[in-house]
Amino acid sequence: MRAVVIYYKYMAKTDYQSIDDYIAAFAPETQTKLQEIRAILHDALPDAQETISYQIPCFKNDGPVAYFSAFAKHLTLAVPPPTIDHFQNELTEYKTSKSVVQLPYDKPLPKTLIRKMVKWREAENLKTAKGSA
Repeated sequence: MRAVVIYYKYMAKTDYQSIDDYIAAFAPETQTKLQEIRAILHDALPDAQETISYQIPCFKNDGPVAYFSAFAKHLTLAVPPPTIDHFQNELTEYKTSKSVVQLPYDKPLPKTLIRKMVKWREAENLKTAKGSA
């Protein structure tokens, strides 16, 4: 048990205060891709709030619309369910899970598809917000 405590004590802790802080933590080529997906989200979601949630970038409008993050070989775009299910026919060339799409660095970002997905998610959030008011 003591080894586990020591391991966690020395793990690097992240405490990103902004999306700029998050992006700055990566290598320049990864930063470029992160800025690209951020710009796509800004374009598609001009009224959304940019924030950090779960220590990754998030765009919110009446709830979370999209998260994005960087990994060794891909970016991820995370969107609340059932967004992935709704767009499953357009996501066949990507690895997906219930709420995540992996976007490999060696392929261009699917800008039009990302825009469609997040606009759809935003509309679903707004419908839910109006229904609960």
